[in-house]
Amino acid sequence: MQVTSLEELKQIAKKANEVIEIPGFDDMSVLNVKVKRVSLIDLVQCDVLPNILLLEVQKILDKKQKGHEMKGKEYERAVKNLEQFTEIVYKQALIEPSADDFKSVGLELNKVQKSMIAEYAIGDTSRLERFRAFRESLKNNSTSKEL
Repeated sequence: MQVTSLEELKQIAKKANEVIEIPGFDDMSVLNVKVKRVSLIDLVQCDVLPNILLLEVQKILDKKQKGHEMKGKEYERAVKNLEQFTEIVYKQALIEPSADDFKSVGLELNKVQKSMIAEYAIGDTSRLERFRAFRESLKNNSTSKEL
């Protein structure tokens, strides 16, 4: 049995990371960020993600899927839990630039940017695909120099 080589490890690492497009800081720009998928179970086991928070988020998503409309304190608690969850997951997924890199230059990602990264990280790419389609429609509707 042979030990896995450094070159093989580099190839595995390349496949584990992906550059995705997210909305930029103005309406017409995009950011390309390197991200990785994350395992929620690993985050819980490493005490990065509190198990109780993961359970609360799962309850929220189940209620949403069933068409339950949250109001008042229930809605406020759901928003707070989802924001806390998103904050933890996006920071774990974002490789380059990192969350600290953004802060060091005086920028902070907004809620949409963070949630797109978090959704990608846990395997939901639907919002990314909608964003790509939207960006493509902007390109197709832009004025041409040939006109």
